[in-house]
Amino acid sequence: MEKGPKVAAIILFTIFLLIIAAAFILPYLISLDRYKGMIEARLEKTLQREVSLGGVRITILPTLGAKIEDLVIANPPGFSPTPFFSLRDVTIKVRLFPLLAGRKEIAGLTLRYPTIFIERDKKGKLNIPFMDKKISAGRRGKLISGRVKVEKSKALQGLSLSRVSLKGVKFVYLDQSVTPARRTEIEEIDVEVKDLSLDKRIRYDLFFKQAGGDISVQGCLGPLGKTLDLKSIPVEGRLRADFPKLGDLMVMLTGVKEAALQGAFKADLNFSGDIGSALKAQGEVFLKAFSLGESGEKVIQNLNLSLRPEVDLSWETGMLKLKSALQIEKTPFHIEGEFRDLQREPSGKLTFSSKESIHLEDWAPKFPALQKVAKLKGDIVLKGAFRIPPQGTPLLSLEANSSQMEIALAQEKKEKGEKETPQKKVVKSEEQAPEGNRLDVDGKLKVKEGKFEEVDFRDLLLVGEMRGGELKIKRFSLAAFEGELEGSGMLNRGKETP
Repeated sequence: MEKGPKVAAIILFTIFLLIIAAAFILPYLISLDRYKGMIEARLEKTLQREVSLGGVRITILPTLGAKIEDLVIANPPGFSPTPFFSLRDVTIKVRLFPLLAGRKEIAGLTLRYPTIFIERDKKGKLNIPFMDKKISAGRRGKLISGRVKVEKSKALQGLSLSRVSLKGVKFVYLDQSVTPARRTEIEEIDVEVKDLSLDKRIRYDLFFKQAGGDISVQGCLGPLGKTLDLKSIPVEGRLRADFPKLGDLMVMLTGVKEAALQGAFKADLNFSGDIGSALKAQGEVFLKAFSLGESGEKVIQNLNLSLRPEVDLSWETGMLKLKSALQIEKTPFHIEGEFRDLQREPSGKLTFSSKESIHLEDWAPKFPALQKVAKLKGDIVLKGAFRIPPQGTPLLSLEANSSQMEIALAQEKKEKGEKETPQKKVVKSEEQAPEGNRLDVDGKLKVKEGKFEEVDFRDLLLVGEMRGGELKIKRFSLAAFEGELEGSGMLNRGKETP
């Protein structure tokens, strides 16, 4: 090789190395800390609260970008000293050559370990910026059209974001308006969005970890199109949930020491539709070893359920349609329902029925509270309906039919030498009114033939209702002792009962 070209090659290689070295060294030599004050001041003016930043750096290779460390947004005066928002660092990377050509191609936006702390004070005021400003009734309204014409928005034209990532998000909600104060916390949230643009399908991946369980949502939405309609963005995905100890989740949500609801919950649902208009979902939901009630006073214990729902939800019309196969233990049920006006005054009806006879001996151990009253044997077919009126109290209607049933009143077992505990007497009072019910109940029981405490009977009919704490036996009849018995009665739990 001639001396001239060889020297030129060495010079070019040296310049290249210097450029590479400068790209890595410059971010540490060029300090952006002088801009911290300006950034903090603008954020404080906008958010009306104190803001602090750690280091501010720029990067050149492999992409042009910036990094902000230790961002903290304080809580406003009168709230807890815990910051409203904080994160370890936020990084944004921009592709250099497309930027020089006028295209806004962002290679990545990453937020690491942000913590969001939402608080409601004793007066019910939230610490969220701008939420303390009252909105007049005249300014409230409904989103009729959410269309944005991209060609008129310079910020959206040519915008492309390859990846948005939120890692290790922590969410805390503290409600001090109730006594005792209630704290709800989501331990970990991870979010990843890819191919964020107007002409591609956007891929998303969300993961939530809380109370010994987790929820994941994966899928696609879009493309958004040149005319972005916020009410009609195509979306599809898969939701999976797994909580081996549902009681831990209920304790976190309710704030009680011991949850009345226990069991293992698992769900796998696929959904598709449009954001803001209509959505369809179907899949499987499992509830194993389901228990309801306090320790030693279980109403339901170790009941196994599986549900295969098909749901149609329309946000525009406020209508929900549901069809599902339900299996409780070994008995299959069919569920079908329709509810409307979900956003204002929900109303509708849900019906359910057992496709096969229920073996009472198999179900009895699952309902300890019932076993304390009576021992049941035989088979029944169950059907019912749950109605929510536009105004008034929801109504649950149950109807049970049996060809043969045996009923024996449970005898309370007493240990030797144990004294009988006297029952507390309910004092009559004109001021003592029946407790208001959140649910009214109608019931009907038909038994063709059976035994009650070893006494044969046939054609048993029992019709009753519960209204506002008052139990009314509207009709009771059966054939026994070579004759017929009929009766009716009433029981009010707010008054003294013999």
